Amino acid sequence: MSTVLDKAIKALEKLIAKRKWLLKRIKENEQKYGMSTEEFLERWKTGILPEPEDPDILADFLGWEVDAEELKRVENELKKLWKVSSRVIHIAELLRKIPVVEAIFLQRIDVEPLNPFSGYFKLRASIKSEK
Repeated sequence: MSTVLDKAIKALEKLIAKRKWLLKRIKENEQKYGMSTEEFLERWKTGILPEPEDPDILADFLGWEVDAEELKRVENELKKLWKVSSRVIHIAELLRKIPVVEAIFLQRIDVEPLNPFSGYFKLRASIKSEK
């Protein structure tokens, strides 16, 4: 049975993967068109960069704009989930300091980095049920 924590971990992992995918697509467009996403969006939204007649370039520009907006949304969602995860870690660490609570309720809480350089962590918790 999947716990709330397992679902949160899966949501974090899914968002991290989506962020990597979006960053890759955005980087490809930046290299292809020789400008940063910030430059592109400023020029595109103000009309300095006109709508291209070439349908392939237009598709790239529209996709680039959507990818940039989606990246912002994904990063905001990651920040929200990270705040929740940080609170869970803090609460779990506090609970571990209470021997009775640890003995009765908490079987195990492991915190391991997904990537030592990413700042993201994978949490695993098991809770004993009282019988």
